[in-house]
Amino acid sequence: MLIGEWTVDWSKFTERGWPGSLEDWVSSPAAPMLGVGKVDDLSAMVDDNRQPTDAYLRIIPFGPNSTDVNNLIEDGDILSFVAPRLGGGGGVEMLQQRGWHAEVCYKSADGTARQKAPWNSTPRDEPCNNGANDWIMHIFRPQFPGIDPTRIHALKKQVHLWKDIFDKYVFPSEGDQCTGSHKYLDPADFSTISEIEVIASKLLSRPAGITPNVPKVTCVQWAYQVLCLSLCVPLNEPVLRRLGAWDSFLTNWPDMAEKTSPELEGTGQLPFSPHSPAQILQAYLDNYAPSLNLIDILKIGASRTWLEGMLTQQKLPGMQEHISSYFDQILATGDITLPLAIPGRPPYCFVMPITFFCEARNAHRKKPTEPWLQYVGTMVHESMVKSA
Repeated sequence: MLIGEWTVDWSKFTERGWPGSLEDWVSSPAAPMLGVGKVDDLSAMVDDNRQPTDAYLRIIPFGPNSTDVNNLIEDGDILSFVAPRLGGGGGVEMLQQRGWHAEVCYKSADGTARQKAPWNSTPRDEPCNNGANDWIMHIFRPQFPGIDPTRIHALKKQVHLWKDIFDKYVFPSEGDQCTGSHKYLDPADFSTISEIEVIASKLLSRPAGITPNVPKVTCVQWAYQVLCLSLCVPLNEPVLRRLGAWDSFLTNWPDMAEKTSPELEGTGQLPFSPHSPAQILQAYLDNYAPSLNLIDILKIGASRTWLEGMLTQQKLPGMQEHISSYFDQILATGDITLPLAIPGRPPYCFVMPITFFCEARNAHRKKPTEPWLQYVGTMVHESMVKSA
């Protein structure tokens, strides 16, 4: 169902060749192997109190004549761009699902909501109301139970600083880091606080305009790294002295030196850890066949072969040779969070544009003290919405 003050003008959707009803818009065919037909792979299913609920969408108009986004967006929100419908359903698309891009948000001094991330080799930093009229974007907000909201607010404001510090990057092209693979599966560069702190030190060790000695990043990797840097590495003297980066910070970023309270401490937690290959498969099952558990279906020969194919189609180096033993390890331990270890390479785990959606849908399954992602709304261009 649609909730809130706005609804979709379906005639405008159909003019664009998009679905002409809510049921058609939110539904996509699951893989034939699953035998479940069409399922809702677009709606939120966890409410603002972190409780499971009936599927819903909250439409938020954006565009030059809209004000809703400026009133709603907060520092540190993530925009996950989603396709109006799922396409052919091949192995690549099954893992990618509807997600195709992601950006991090911040509020400018005049209250304008802005969004920023790389678009291939070109950075984009624009007001949220300046987006293209064919964009659909879910808004997600990191929540940290048990941590003072005032502290979380101050940490999210660090996005203003870290987005400027991470001003240079190298974007992996198709087949660049992983020959023949899709760049959205470029492996994540961190999965722990200590690893994001290493990235922080490297970014601070050089002045603005100089490409840092950090791994290549896609749009979603850049956006999520900026968010995690902001939440976990506040730019003050106690934190940076512990990392051995204070002197570099003063030398290379002197204008930022007095902008963060020395009392501000990081969260000590990531919003979520990048997903292992097994978690990516379980996320697909969660959205398209919620009754199925990866551990159980790995025990079925034909299903296991099909799941192996979903991963080996991605052409990541070493995947073909190691996927069978990886699944054996998952079955033996029952732990789907284990990354895929390839000799000579960083462990395979991933953050994709759809990962934020998957995390939000499963927020009610986490421990009450664990961070979670809150679904805030779905941005649709003002030309295609009307008052409810």
